Amino acid sequence: MPQPSFKIEWDAHEYEHKERSPDWFWAVGIISVSLAIASVIFGNIILGILILISVFTLALFAGRPPSTLHVTIDEKGISRGKVPTR
Repeated sequence: MPQPSFKIEWDAHEYEHKERSPDWFWAVGIISVSLAIASVIFGNIILGILILISVFTLALFAGRPPSTLHVTIDEKGISRGKVPTR
């Protein structure tokens, strides 16, 4: 007797996107540059560089819209797009 099979599929966004205004980017930029300058003044140059790199990465991801993922649950497990997960 064949085993009953099931398959559940749906599309979902990668994350919940919140629209950021240009003022948000300006505020984050001013605060991060201030923190980086303060860390350099206190002699911690690596922390200043790390702050600037982190904020640059944050700004890139904050401005990017989320991609749509296709999720499938079946006998093999859960797959997100074409990548199976166990």
